[in-house]
Amino acid sequence: MPRSYPNLITTGLACAMLAGPQQLAGLTARLHHAAGREATRIDTLSQVGMQVAASAWPAFAPEALAQLLLAEPSFSSAFASSSPPTLRGYILRAGKQRPAPLGLHELALPRWDTVGDLAHWLGIDINVLDWLGGNAAARRKAALANQHYR
Repeated sequence: MPRSYPNLITTGLACAMLAGPQQLAGLTARLHHAAGREATRIDTLSQVGMQVAASAWPAFAPEALAQLLLAEPSFSSAFASSSPPTLRGYILRAGKQRPAPLGLHELALPRWDTVGDLAHWLGIDINVLDWLGGNAAARRKAALANQHYR
């Protein structure tokens, strides 16, 4: 999908829609949060989201949903109006471990859906894991005692 204003805004709205379960009230609330309370056409976009198969919803790509939203004539025509749709905030999906790729799918791999799960499996505090995986440039600005592994 090309990087145009309508595509970027619509992808942001699609990410908001996909950040939770496929329920009409939830879709509408997430869209209002992302687009702002004064946004119009939210009900139409929520209905488009409800047309996606429930079994496909958890793994549905934001770009694919954005294309469905842009295919809605009343929404796509809004970008040519004097007050085009905007994005007021982002809502992203919670991190989740995806299934292992072919070739590794038969192995007994640990499941880490959150960073906390990984830290627990490693037997370290989540703050230590954050420090270990943190930005080295920012760590160099810290006090000398906090710049090195302990």
